[in-house]
Amino acid sequence: MGHITIHNIEQGSPEWNELRANLYTGSNADKLLAYSTSLKIINGITSSYAITEITGFGGNFHTKRGHILEDEAIELYMSITGHKVSRPGFVTNDEYPQCGFSPDGHDDDMELPLEVKAFEEIKHMKMFNGDIPMKVLAQNHFGQFIWEKRGSRLLIYNPDLENPKEAFKIIDIPYNRNIQNNFKRILRKEPVHAI
Repeated sequence: MGHITIHNIEQGSPEWNELRANLYTGSNADKLLAYSTSLKIINGITSSYAITEITGFGGNFHTKRGHILEDEAIELYMSITGHKVSRPGFVTNDEYPQCGFSPDGHDDDMELPLEVKAFEEIKHMKMFNGDIPMKVLAQNHFGQFIWEKRGSRLLIYNPDLENPKEAFKIIDIPYNRNIQNNFKRILRKEPVHAI
């Protein structure tokens, strides 16, 4: 077990961007799991597309809408479950210094990371009906891995649907030993490279 550090910084801030630069993060965990096909060469150094680079991207309409809906989803979750939720900015594990994770929340009563997805109707309904994309599953499992948790919860939210019963759903993402072992295997043989 590694030493877990919770960095209470605002997601999207310059400090947050600097902290996560050149690290494997949950945003690209699916590419990390597909490691053998995601290699590239940068300045003569083999690295992975899964590494986060600092960009000037400040968000667009969809990302800004997503942040607003994320807050609403967390409020709904607390209202429905009665659980306390904290909002840490970034989580690191000293056993994997080349990694970091930005959770959308943490259920303090159940000790589980929370991930929120506020997709458009077609993607939302696919997940509502159990068809969760690999990218979303990988992100949840990566959060479990870095934070050393035995599960996580995915909150899906789309308030624009005609049927309000389909607008919000809590989906448990159970611990998967095979996925966790794949992260370990990949990260233990991948050195940290500055880009």
